[in-house]
Amino acid sequence: FKSTHPQKTLEALAKYNLTISETVHNIIKAHAPSLTGRQPQNKAEWSIFCADSLTGLIMAVAFVYPSRKLADVKLSSVVKRLLKEPKFAAGTRREEIKKCALPEGLNLTVEKFVEICLNSMKLIAGEIGV
Repeated sequence: FKSTHPQKTLEALAKYNLTISETVHNIIKAHAPSLTGRQPQNKAEWSIFCADSLTGLIMAVAFVYPSRKLADVKLSSVVKRLLKEPKFAAGTRREEIKKCALPEGLNLTVEKFVEICLNSMKLIAGEIGV
């Protein structure tokens, strides 16, 4: 995780003659408020903020399964490792994930948010190689 990557979004896109709306740029910036100063302010921004670290945790859980496949990952395994095993994938920003439950955020239980993320990742497992 390079500390400058959120600020370089527009520069990277310009290399390919691509542009994004200010709304999309703010969503990207909101996933790293400590680096960009952009705090999540709407559902899309809260979604990327909370999911950023969760996706890494889900991948780590998949990699401890013998198959190393997302298809085999159980919701209960991810939730257990998130809430009860802080040494597992120790770099996971658990407090950021838990903010999915804030009323001003996504207003989802941690379990429901993990379920949505896990199922979404399973849909693209072939594309991400797990």
